[in-house]
Amino acid sequence: MSKAAVLTDALTGVTAFYHSPPWHLEEIRKHTICTIVTLSNEDGTRRFIPIRSETQSVHNRFADW
Repeated sequence: MSKAAVLTDALTGVTAFYHSPPWHLEEIRKHTICTIVTLSNEDGTRRFIPIRSETQSVHNRFADW
C-alpha cells in the first residue's frame, strides 16, 4: 500500500510529493520558527524538510506512515 504526503519547503517554497515506499518517515521535530520533517529513502538518501505547519497537523498528515 503506497502512502503519499505533499510538503512545501519553508525556505525555498518548493512543493514536492513524497511516497512511501520508497520514502519513510524518520522524525518530526518542532523548532522555534518551523517544523522539520526528516525522511529517508530506500537508496539511503535523507531529506530534512523545514515546513511552516503546526507539529500536530504534521503528525496527522503522517499518521498512516
